[in-house]
Amino acid sequence: MKIVHIASYKDEFFNGIKSVLVDLVPSQRALGHEIWVLNHEKNEVPVIEGEQYVGGQKDLKKWIKQINPDIVIFHSLYGLGDVFFSYHLRRMKIPYMVEPHGGTSLENSKKSRIKKKIANVLYANSFIKHAQSIIYLNQKEKEECVFSNIRRCGIVIPNGTHLHSNCSRNNSKGKVRFIFIARIDINQKGLDLLFPAIEEANTKGLISEAEFHFYGKARQPQWKKEFELYISNASPNVQYHGAVDGDDKERAYLNSDIFILPSRYEGMPMAVLEALSYGIPCLLTEQTNLADVIIGNDCGWIAETTVESICGKIFDAVNDYKLRHEALHINALNAAKLFDWESIAQQSIQAYSCCLGYPSI
Repeated sequence: MKIVHIASYKDEFFNGIKSVLVDLVPSQRALGHEIWVLNHEKNEVPVIEGEQYVGGQKDLKKWIKQINPDIVIFHSLYGLGDVFFSYHLRRMKIPYMVEPHGGTSLENSKKSRIKKKIANVLYANSFIKHAQSIIYLNQKEKEECVFSNIRRCGIVIPNGTHLHSNCSRNNSKGKVRFIFIARIDINQKGLDLLFPAIEEANTKGLISEAEFHFYGKARQPQWKKEFELYISNASPNVQYHGAVDGDDKERAYLNSDIFILPSRYEGMPMAVLEALSYGIPCLLTEQTNLADVIIGNDCGWIAETTVESICGKIFDAVNDYKLRHEALHINALNAAKLFDWESIAQQSIQAYSCCLGYPSI
């Protein structure tokens, strides 16, 4: 099968779509399929082998004519250039699918609400209406899709992760070490809830029991300013280490005990899957869309999106981890096996084939 992924990402910025494609594309190729990635952003060094920069409609048409794909996957819902290009695909009778990566959720729709309402009327409704299918990251995202008229044609393909053989914990300090790795987005990631929750917990004696390590980068100046203020006013057991990747990210995971992400909305956060793949139990909110996985595999704790709830769950996590850290570690690894990239790639190819009416592979 010939498959084209169309996305937009820069090599120097953390981007969930980039993180997905970096692993999904090689995994799909390993199954014997021809995969192309067309990127609207120009990177000095391609992030993915074979990645091609497309500067506009002319470039897109050139590559599609050259490749003649069986199907095109758009990794964006509101990219106006993608919408215009979908008209070209329809004229060429090349089917396409749209993977909004959480972009159809109710909470996400509240972000730039007026602009999105206008965009829905002008082009987004038509864009998804003519798609072969919508790709959701989980069943909850599908059920809560704000475009109720297209829920029926959606399929679920979760994100994936790689399993790691080196997962031994390195804790010489004795304190339970929490880790946050994500884009620094104050509202979406619930940082305006997490910092007050940590400070409240510290006033109740947690400061001698736990420490909190933050990794990530703010792309918006306002987020950066707010985050720096939180860090400057935080207790000594709170530290910020900047953005992290590659071997440095692996060391960060191996030097931590509990992953924490109190998001208000997500598609399927890659960092949570990565944490599980290192055997790290997770403290999440239900809005991460992984609560069922955490509860079902007994590998973490679920808080409500309030300061009081997050504070309480931090205490629960510390006490629980001290009592049965080995069991939580094993349970997290077992949960990660559900999202192995090889299996996810097979699911994706099967889903594409079914939408195209091809025989089961």
